[in-house]
Amino acid sequence: MSLMVADCNRTRHSLQRPWTGLLFQSWQRELEQELDQFNIAIVEPLHGSVPAVSLIHQAACLSLYLPLGKLERYAGKEGEKRSADVYELFIQHINPSHLRQAAWHAGQILRIARCIPPGLLTGFCATCLYFAALALWTYSTVTAPEESSGRELRTESALQHGTFFLDGEGSPSGALRRFVISGQGIPALSSGSSPAYLDNQAAVMRLFQQVLRSNYPSQAIPQQAQTLYHAFSALGSIRRVKECEVPSKKLPPE
Repeated sequence: MSLMVADCNRTRHSLQRPWTGLLFQSWQRELEQELDQFNIAIVEPLHGSVPAVSLIHQAACLSLYLPLGKLERYAGKEGEKRSADVYELFIQHINPSHLRQAAWHAGQILRIARCIPPGLLTGFCATCLYFAALALWTYSTVTAPEESSGRELRTESALQHGTFFLDGEGSPSGALRRFVISGQGIPALSSGSSPAYLDNQAAVMRLFQQVLRSNYPSQAIPQQAQTLYHAFSALGSIRRVKECEVPSKKLPPE
């Protein structure tokens, strides 16, 4: 199913013609239905015993809205020129509801990663966590407030409309549906006594680092996890992208 999603994304971005819009909307809806059916038939029954299946399922859902390879290039892994190209050709034209849907799937990946048994957040499971971090970083750069007082305005709005958690458990709530469809509400990640709002990139990336570190409580962190840990640190310190600006730092190599 991940290959089917990848084929859809690859074909969509290679055919930039006016008539392709409705075709790919239909293709995407079909894949959404297939992933939903897979979730009911396979993922939910196995969630308690094999949480990695849930993790990979959420990553496939995320990639349906934000192609994973483009997220890496946008974050600067292939240099600033490539990042600027991706921003101009893809990031600027993301459907806002798709971006918000991807943010929810990223929050769910973070939630499930907390349930992975100690020492098993490795391989593709760790890669899923990495792409979730990239998705939330992309969300925060695209939706960053333009005014210097943006964070204060968002806090006041949060008090007025209520904060909801992207890493919450259970079926999507009404607040989440309003957020995905119309952008209402303030999404956040659960972080102890106070929420980690998505515009605070450093706080969000610290959560990813904590999940990664806590999976190895009594053993040395393997090389892949160390690389991802440093990547999360880099994402937390890259300045926001506005207009045609591009990230000033590159992610560490794999």
